[in-house]
Amino acid sequence: MSRGNLSYEFFAKTHCMVAFVCNTWCCFGAAGCPRFPQSAAGRHTVWGEYSVKLLKWGLLYTAAFLAAFVGSALLKMNSAPTHGKYKAHWDDTVGTVYTDLSYGTGAANKFDLYVPADHSQESYGLVVYLHAGGFTAGDKADDAEMLQWLCSKGYVAAGINYTLFTEETPNASVYSQSEEIKAAIPYVVAAATQYPLGEWSAGTYKSNSRKAGV
Repeated sequence: MSRGNLSYEFFAKTHCMVAFVCNTWCCFGAAGCPRFPQSAAGRHTVWGEYSVKLLKWGLLYTAAFLAAFVGSALLKMNSAPTHGKYKAHWDDTVGTVYTDLSYGTGAANKFDLYVPADHSQESYGLVVYLHAGGFTAGDKADDAEMLQWLCSKGYVAAGINYTLFTEETPNASVYSQSEEIKAAIPYVVAAATQYPLGEWSAGTYKSNSRKAGV
């Protein structure tokens, strides 16, 4: 048997095995297989058709993947991340928000503080919430719904802004932003002492017998 016939027979058997796995019918040998003519011209035709089909399916799968990826990204960008799950009725009976409190000299060094109206709890947790945006976009106001919900559950909640990395502030970095966030925490604690729940002492937010651990 010539080398050409051996190569052809190997190709025919391999292709037929793949076809069998994919639940498509094909004979398992070269001889008599209607999909593999014996002539060289026929073999070249089959291989050409196979290559074109393979290319078409590859392009189809690639297009489907890109469409799904882009569609998913657009859906996430244009939909509320919490889908309304963390939403509370908000008024003075729930809590009070103090906006744009300063914690530094930078234009972005501001935070909002949400204080519960209910003073009856024995303890109040403090939650510091950082907005999304990959350190290049976003604002504390974007998380008002989440912060209101946290406050409605009895937490003192704070939303912090920090200097974003933009064309106007190209020197901002993750390190400088983390330092700003770290510097904001004492200001958040200090600001909380000015409002009705009481005073902070030794890392605890107190008002008579009521307290909130930090």
